Parts: sequence; structure tokens; C-alpha cells
Amino acid sequence: MDNSTRQPYGTWKSPLEPHLLASDVVLQDVQWDSDGKTLLWLESRSGTGVLVCRQNGAAGHRDLTRNVSVRAKVGYGGGEFSVSRGIVYFVSEQEIYRQPIDSTQSQLLGSPGVSVAAPTPSPDGRWLLFVASTSEKDSIRLIDSDGQMELTALVSESDFCMQPAWNPDSRRVAWVTWNHPNMPWQESSVCLAELLLSSAKQETGEIITLNSLLGISGGSFQPCFSPDGKYLSFVSDHHGWFNLQVLDLARMQIVAKVEEPAEHAPPAWIQGMRSHAWAANSTQIYYLRSQEGSTQLAIFDLEKQTVSVVAGLGQYSTLRQLSFSTVNNTAALIGSTHNSPPRIVTGECHIDTPEAVVTVERRSSSELIQSDFQNQLEYLSWGSGASACYGLYYRPRNPEFHWDGPPPLIIKVHGGPTSEYTTGFDSDTLFFTTRGYAVLALNYRGSSGYGRIYRDSLKGNWGLSDVEDVRSAADYLLAEGQADAERVVVMGGSAGGFTVLNSLIRYPGFYRAGICRYGVSDLLALARETHKFEAYYPLFLVGDPKENEKRYRDRSPSLHADRIQDPLALFQGAEDKVVPKAHSDTIADSLTSRAVPHVYRVFEGEGHGWRKAETVAEYYQIVDAFLRSFVVPDRATQQTK
Repeated sequence: MDNSTRQPYGTWKSPLEPHLLASDVVLQDVQWDSDGKTLLWLESRSGTGVLVCRQNGAAGHRDLTRNVSVRAKVGYGGGEFSVSRGIVYFVSEQEIYRQPIDSTQSQLLGSPGVSVAAPTPSPDGRWLLFVASTSEKDSIRLIDSDGQMELTALVSESDFCMQPAWNPDSRRVAWVTWNHPNMPWQESSVCLAELLLSSAKQETGEIITLNSLLGISGGSFQPCFSPDGKYLSFVSDHHGWFNLQVLDLARMQIVAKVEEPAEHAPPAWIQGMRSHAWAANSTQIYYLRSQEGSTQLAIFDLEKQTVSVVAGLGQYSTLRQLSFSTVNNTAALIGSTHNSPPRIVTGECHIDTPEAVVTVERRSSSELIQSDFQNQLEYLSWGSGASACYGLYYRPRNPEFHWDGPPPLIIKVHGGPTSEYTTGFDSDTLFFTTRGYAVLALNYRGSSGYGRIYRDSLKGNWGLSDVEDVRSAADYLLAEGQADAERVVVMGGSAGGFTVLNSLIRYPGFYRAGICRYGVSDLLALARETHKFEAYYPLFLVGDPKENEKRYRDRSPSLHADRIQDPLALFQGAEDKVVPKAHSDTIADSLTSRAVPHVYRVFEGEGHGWRKAETVAEYYQIVDAFLRSFVVPDRATQQTK
């Protein structure tokens, strides 16, 4: 018997209140120490990065850092720490620290005066590589692990560097480099070199030079040496998908390619990404294989040239930041499902029988939402223009309430635009479905996860194809009876916010409302002023602004804001360096001058995204109130239907 209350969509009382979303920690990375038993991970607590340790297989965990926020700020971040021989090396913006795991005291190793990331100790414990970034060039720098030697720049001629790695011999190193106008997933190189040391000048800090051995180009990244030092693995999209390749270092030849229609790594938006690792026997590689938004842990056998899937971790539909203990064959990852918030999990892997006994080490939330409230996911595809389009559809679900007819629909547009919605947990989606909204997480043309052809299909078409795909998604679900034609909302941030604004401009009156977080509104200003990492990305997405100024103007929401007539909620970080506040100010000024219903909230102390718990809570409070005001119809009107 159904005892639920008949109540309009969008007004259902949800157990997921804004303050609960704000209280969750963000699990950013996890790594094994070289002893294979001590596990470290990085949590973000209201914007503060905290290193946590579970030591030598013992039960329970403890915080390692207290007085400094562990946070790297090269590009979009990542690469905050590494651990080896009982010592963790970590970054706090422009400073590098060293701290024994059994201590709470850290030592400042260096303060180069520029943004730093990816501190990477050599296997013998003597050296530390790291990435240093300025507004013009990146470099790979080296210091001794005690901080006694003057900083030495090993690589300094590249616009960008990431992912330094050591061979077990502590003499050969690999890293990734690329230059403007490319993004790393378009054209990048894995570089291999040998360190040359001069014993005559060992105390001066001028003893290190590099002898370049090899450069592998063409969208290649994530170099990783085998434990025996004989091989170098990396990810490349030569096959049209980000797939594993293996280089024999003795012959300097590629000896294996795992070619399959799956992604073995996401695009390299941040430092410190890890999606594969070698087993202790140096003949097997554990790697993350992503298809249709879901991820498996798989094994590639170098000798047999075969692939198998690790069972036991199948309960998690997304996995990331793989770290592998070659001491006890145990993988550590961050895993989640569409109904389970992210967790730090470990799984002991058996070489002969690929399965894993999984242990949960840390949960990002209390996980108190009952199963009756949890999302039901449908993977959808449909035609949009001459291409297929993809999305993840979530129905409204709350056992305490029901209503008749199709629900209001929120179409979520991710940023990037080279990003992807996966089947992992999304508290944002659960916030809306438990209140009575359907949600479609849209992977429009240009998204990752579907190979190079789909990813590159947005070339020159940003502001067109993405907008068409939002509309086609709405039309598809309306035709299927899965959405209320009078209550379709488009929501997104950054590049997704750009799509929101252009959707309201192109189709006035079709969408009931829009929600835009730090959205791009002026393409010419973006091309002139955006940060170093994406300085030339508009050339790929739109074209050369000198040759295509009309195209830039035609697709800039700021120049066509007078066409926006539907209610709009605007959110902006006051300190956003990626999409400065002026982009949102222009839209808000137009809405105000024409008395178009809107809300505009600027969060002080926030940048490109929300870090503070109080910001997260306030954001969802405002969004909920906005939707109730402009999307949810008057209850009395609904009850007369």
C-alpha cells in the first residue's frame, strides 16, 4: 500500500539538506608508501587540504597536517603530495614540505616563489623532482630530499610540464611536456632522459644535467616505469582512444599496445592523475578502463598480451587515482557509484585469479540517505544533428511523496568543455531528484569518454553544437514523456555556464529557467585574458579570433544578453581567475535593466568553484528557492489539474 503524500514535484521534502552537502569531505588522492602497508590520502575540508594516514596496516587513521593547507595551484591543481620511505612530501601553493609519517612536524624544503606541484622523490630517497610553473614557462626542478641543495632546473624550455617519474635506478626520469597552442590531450610528449652527476661539484648544486634519450609525441601522458626498470608505460591516443602502450627501454621500441574502444585515462586537466600501475612481477599492468561513464579495474598481461577484469571492485562504477602496492599486490583507489558517495577503498588483487577482497578505508560522507531515496540511473543515447549524443537520466525519487504526470527536468551541462559526466556519485543530482526533479547529465559533443572523434567534434563549433545537444536532449525526453514541456531547466558552470546562456539566447521561452555558475559570456575577452593553461583553447573551440571576430561576437552571450527573457540564477566567485567576475556582471546588468527575473550572488573568497562549506550550503539554499519561485508552479494551480 502506497502511504506517500500527493505533493507537487519540486516541493518534496528531502533528507539531503544544503548543510549536509556542505559537511561532506572531498577525497582528492590516495597513495601507498613504498613499504606497501602505509596508506595516505588527501581530504579537502571546507577548502582546507588535510593529509591523512593509516599506518603500517593498523586500524584507524589520523591527520598528518594541521597548520598548513595541502594544496597545489599549478593550473587546475592536483599533484599535491607523494610518499616514500616513511616520508611524505607535499605542496602548499608555492612551498614544498617534507614530513616523516610518524611525526606531526613538517620541514620547509623550498619556496621557489612560483606555483609548484607533483613533488616526486627518487626511489633511493636522495632527490626530489617537482613541477614549477610561471605565467610563461613550466620547468621540472630538482632538489635533494633534505632541502640542502640549491634548486636545479632540469627542464625549462616548455610551456607546460607534468607527471615527473623516476626509474627504480634513480638515474633515469620521465615527464610530460607540451606547448601552446595545444592542450595536453591534443598534442603532448612523454620525455625520457638520464641524469648525469659530476662528482667534482657535488656540494655546489650545479652537478645535475640531463641527457635526453627519447620523446614520444601525439597526445601521450602518464609515464610509469616497471618495478624492474625495463619498461616505460604511458597512455596515448594514437588509436583514437586513450590507450596503454609499453616501451622496452633496452630496445627503445614499443612492445605492446592495448587497443580497445575504451578510455584508459581521462584528459590531463590536472597534475598528479594516475590511472595505471605495474604489478611487482613487471609483467602485468593494472589499469582503469572507462566505457559509457563507468570504470573497471583491468589487468594487461605483457607476456600473454591479454586483458582481464578484476572482480570484487565491480560494486563501484567509477574508480580513480589508482595506487598499487607491489609489496602485497593491493590496489588503493577512490571509488563510488551513482548511489554511494566516494570512498577510499583497497583491494588485494590475486595475480592468478583476478579478483579483489575490498576494504573501505574512508568514507566521504555519513551515507545516511536510505535506499528508497537513492537515484535510479538510465544510460541514454539519441541523435543530435548528424551525431549521436549521450546522457545519464535520473528520475525523481522520494518514497514519501508522489505526483502525476511528467516531472520538471534539469539538464546539467558539464564544464571543460572536455569533461564528462560519469556514473559515479553526484550529490548535486541527488539534491534535485529527492525534491521531485528529473535530471539529465548531458555528455554533449566534445565530451571525453567516447574517443577522439567525439571529443574533437566540438572543434570550431563551441556555442553551436553544445547548444543544439541541450535542445535535442530536451526534445528527446519530452517525446518519451519523461519531462514536463513547461518546466525544462538548463544548468551548468564555466563552459557549461556558457552553454546555459547561449541556450536561453537561442531558444527564448523554451526553457523555464537557467542556472549559471561562473559562465563564460565574452569570448573575445576569454581569448585575451584567460589563464595560461587555456590561453589558446578558444582557437580550437571557436577559431582564431583575428580571423573569426564575427564568430566570436555571434556566440558571446554578453553581446546578446538582451535576448534572455527567462528567469536566470547567476553565481560567481569574486576571486575567479579563469572566468573573471566581469563575465557575470555584464549578464546581471542586462537582466536588471530589463527587469528580467533573476538572482545574482557573488561569493567572496571563492574562485572557479566552491570550496567553503558555508558557500556550498548557501548556494543550494538559493537554488532551491529560485526553482520553487520560477519553476515549481503554484500548489493550488497544480491541484486543480
